[in-house]
Amino acid sequence: MNDLAEDVRDDVDTAATAATADGRTVPLHLLDEGGDVNVRRSAAKSEIEQLLASIIHRGLLQPLVVAEVDGRYKVGAGNRRLRALKLGQKRGVFPTDHPVKVEFALAEDLHEISLTENVVRVQLHPVDEFEAFAGLRESDGLTIAQIADRFGLAEKQVRQRLALGGLAPEVRKAWRDGKIGQAQAQAFTLCADLDVQRQALAKGLASRGHWDEWEVNRILRADRDLANSGAMTFVGREAYLAAGGRLTEDLFGDVSLVEDPAILKRLRDEKLAVVRHELLAAGWAFADNRDEVDQAFSWPRLALEPWMTDEERAALKGKRPTAPSAWSLLQQIRKRVAELPEARAQSGVLFELTGNGQISLDVLRLRPEPEAEAASDDVGDDDDDGDDDGEDDGEDAAWQDAAPAAPPPPNDESEDDASLVQSKPLLEDLSEQLGDAIAECLIADPALSLRVAVAALTSPRWGSPVRLVLDGSPRRKPERGDTFATRMKALAAYSQAELAGELARALTFALETRASQAEIDRKLGDGIAELVGAIAPDAFRPALARAFDARGFFDRAPGAVAKHAAEECGAGAIKGKKSELAERATALAQRTGWLPPSLRTVHYAAPGAEASA
Repeated sequence: MNDLAEDVRDDVDTAATAATADGRTVPLHLLDEGGDVNVRRSAAKSEIEQLLASIIHRGLLQPLVVAEVDGRYKVGAGNRRLRALKLGQKRGVFPTDHPVKVEFALAEDLHEISLTENVVRVQLHPVDEFEAFAGLRESDGLTIAQIADRFGLAEKQVRQRLALGGLAPEVRKAWRDGKIGQAQAQAFTLCADLDVQRQALAKGLASRGHWDEWEVNRILRADRDLANSGAMTFVGREAYLAAGGRLTEDLFGDVSLVEDPAILKRLRDEKLAVVRHELLAAGWAFADNRDEVDQAFSWPRLALEPWMTDEERAALKGKRPTAPSAWSLLQQIRKRVAELPEARAQSGVLFELTGNGQISLDVLRLRPEPEAEAASDDVGDDDDDGDDDGEDDGEDAAWQDAAPAAPPPPNDESEDDASLVQSKPLLEDLSEQLGDAIAECLIADPALSLRVAVAALTSPRWGSPVRLVLDGSPRRKPERGDTFATRMKALAAYSQAELAGELARALTFALETRASQAEIDRKLGDGIAELVGAIAPDAFRPALARAFDARGFFDRAPGAVAKHAAEECGAGAIKGKKSELAERATALAQRTGWLPPSLRTVHYAAPGAEASA
């Protein structure tokens, strides 16, 4: 037995001897748990640890109620205390014959005694408990570590209780009176200013029928940024703290608030300067922070066509640049060209710190001529090409107009399904299935839905795949049975998380991915591609697999499409009637994940290829 256990045991034995001078004790090793007579059948391990800490410090304050059964003693009231005592004996704090205070009862009365003890017990209100903890700190001068040791709690649990016990008196009274709950009270610990707490409480209680959680949290945060911002992720929490930055930790959740934004901004700017230096060293003609550039969207790009191979030109021939089938190939070409030293010497990079703390590179950009920048100020929302966002189309036109007019060589058998499928209704259905997959992913990811909603609300309608006036595809139209006022009243009872889920579902009603609309809206394809790229691959791939109607596609597509699909799935050449080809291709597509070109997004993994993360 170690020295610490010996010292603790001596203290406990001394306290027990003094407290049980009347002899109403039973040796610990003769006591048994009540079993079937005990109405409380379970207790958390943490509860037993806390009881043991209390018994070690204060002794057994309340005797166990026992009955003699066959020379041993069964406990009717106090089984958790007995478990704590036996845990202490196991750890060497108590000897096996440690005297335990008891009160005797008849064996037939034990069950009723146990029931009475648990039924009539009045639970201490959390406010009373937390105020008592705060009193220990103030009057007794105990440290957090000492309080934790005395009550068998983790230090964080002590800090939580002290913070709640130190809330403004008005907040504690509202909690005790039932006007707010524990979760709402916990939010007030983010702000140590009692006057701000009172202001937030008044705002929350002023909202009839519901607690204005968003507004209360806004007041309590007092314009402090969240520590999970892109800037903090980019800089690193350790670097921020090492530079003297302070954080206010949420004791009840995962929210932290930045107390020194100037330090965070300085560290962010220093690290962004390093990014710029590294890009220039990599051979780019310039590297500019997108946030510091006016009208970055209007900066032209280096034309890709002069850098394309003959194979790439042939693959793009006849396809609209905004079509999903062309988007993936264009991205590959741009990535390849961006690695060429000659291309880097003629163009630059716009870099941007994203919301998740990563650096996004917009490569192959060209600085506009001064007169071009001036002219861009005159671009309005009613330009006749439908581009009300004023974005430059130079790159698309460059590769499309300069593409060679000659057809592919006669022996080229790489013709894909897009050239074989001429049915506009079929292509329309495929584009709708893409929308179904995106809709499923938006509903499953409310955080992404919020991001999409903000982007759609703050950008021109043209080019946006989400129409927040609910002008999306008729395929996903909502039932509008309730008025705005009725909906407002119903939504008042929703939590913030529930509202986020409702927003995600509402966004799907505004979703527009139809191929027919992409022909009208020249930028819609780019918007769809950006939206799909923001969805996690592991979520999007199975969603699109469920949305794609393989059998319906092959039944309506020419037989040559089914044959080509089978070859891409690794089945080689297949023969038969059109219905047989469709059945065979359907089975292969479902097994391998094959998709027609118009559904091959950036997340597509060809049959036999390993899916990219």
